Amino acid sequence: MSAVATELKVTQWETKDLAAGKTYYWRVDSRNDIGTTEGTVWSFSTTAGGVLFYTDFTTSPAEYAEKYGSLSGNTDIFKKGSKNDSMTFNGMVIGVGATSSRIVAMPGCFSEDGSKDYGPATDDDKGATANCIQFINGSEYVTTPAVQGPCVITYYLGNPSTSQQTVKLYTIAGGDETSQDLVLGAKKRIFKFTSTYTNAGEVRFRLESNGKKIDVNDIIIERYIAPDGEEPLELTAGSLDNTIEYTDGSLALTFNQEVKYEGTATIEGCHQFETISVGTSGSKLSIAYEALDANSTYTVKFPEGVLTNVAGDKSFVGEIKIITKDFPREKIDGETHWGKAAKTLPLNFAPFNETAPFETVGSLVQTSQNDYPHWYQVGGGTNAGEVTADHVAFRSSSSSDKVMAYYGEEAKKMYIEVDADDETTVRLKIQETRNADIAPTWRTIRVLTEKDLPFKGELELNPTSRFIKITPASVSGTVRLNAFRISDANGNFGEDFSGISDITADDNAPVEYFNMQGIRVDSPAPGLYIRRQGNRVEKVIVK
Repeated sequence: MSAVATELKVTQWETKDLAAGKTYYWRVDSRNDIGTTEGTVWSFSTTAGGVLFYTDFTTSPAEYAEKYGSLSGNTDIFKKGSKNDSMTFNGMVIGVGATSSRIVAMPGCFSEDGSKDYGPATDDDKGATANCIQFINGSEYVTTPAVQGPCVITYYLGNPSTSQQTVKLYTIAGGDETSQDLVLGAKKRIFKFTSTYTNAGEVRFRLESNGKKIDVNDIIIERYIAPDGEEPLELTAGSLDNTIEYTDGSLALTFNQEVKYEGTATIEGCHQFETISVGTSGSKLSIAYEALDANSTYTVKFPEGVLTNVAGDKSFVGEIKIITKDFPREKIDGETHWGKAAKTLPLNFAPFNETAPFETVGSLVQTSQNDYPHWYQVGGGTNAGEVTADHVAFRSSSSSDKVMAYYGEEAKKMYIEVDADDETTVRLKIQETRNADIAPTWRTIRVLTEKDLPFKGELELNPTSRFIKITPASVSGTVRLNAFRISDANGNFGEDFSGISDITADDNAPVEYFNMQGIRVDSPAPGLYIRRQGNRVEKVIVK
């Protein structure tokens, strides 16, 4: 051990020459004319890199700590209904966008016990601190100060609900923004996410709530130091062949080192409105999926250079298969339908106030309002939905908000009309199942967002399904279900309804294209797409 500095007579000592990977010791002695009394020995160890920014929403940054660091209870940073506003704390920006939002500073959103609410989801998710800011179902965000890359950013995010939540992380550099999804599992736990930025130069990171209710406990940005060695990129946990339930969810695979994804994996097997998204966090690869069909196979293919180590010189080349199981068994005679008696909608509610405008064979031909057992629920309180003479309105993502129908024989199509107030953000799930009382229950047919509204169209049903549910997974604003019909006929509902063929479109209406996952495409490359113009929706091949 060698001395770095001795005989100092100042209360502060600065140096820029500390080496990485070493432990430094210091001692402050007391002296007077009689002699010297040795003080306590203190120490610290250095590591490569260094912290570029840190917030625990308690002690740092200093300006945040001064205003919200000593909380005895929940305190609004932005009150309910806030829009287009922000606050800056030593370069960190907390703000709300154009939709009605709320951000709360909260103490005590943390447990060290992984079996309890707000504990770490796994051992890898440990490290969060107790306080947080909570985003509540709007357009909330937090942006870091600018730092110099390359760097690694780590988030500790809490899920206050038992539903899976997906938020957006934006990397802002050189005038460009790139985004990735961070998926919080379906339990009240804290999840750790890391992302590596390998370029030099100034960079900021913005976390957006994506209309979800989440806690942000900690944000850490550290200098990135590339690892030594030439070990290959290898899969250490997870499977390349995955047989799963068809319900919305995600799967994760772990590699022996940090990985990054370039965004160009190919996905095969999508034939309706399936959404499969790929993301990375540290050494983990996550594949989130929504609206998968039953009894189907989906393949995610990674060619050379798409999934690599952080340096980009080693690739994972292969494919990951997702195979979905069947629906649960059918209802049998004498069983209740979802455990409750049907509650009828008003007689003049559009789904049930008139018969389908064509003739078919089978009991699903609607000849009276009571042909379908059907019911609705909307939440109570100040944000309650409503049922009126001509629509059902949703304003809450409470699990009790839904419109449902049960039918006893094979159906082929459902028709719905949906619109929303201006500035509404929503994820409206249309779901089906064969048996709503037996897991895995609900399969998502399609998710409608504010970008899809107003929507008038038909969706094909799985021939073995017997239940339909329409429910908001998230909503900020007001969404209305204006019509809902089920048919066992091939065809469409006439010129005043959207269909997939034989409908006259408005030649002056704008043309929109969607890929087979239901995602809007502004400039479609050659391939198969869903084309919408006015009231006409059809599958087309772009050449």
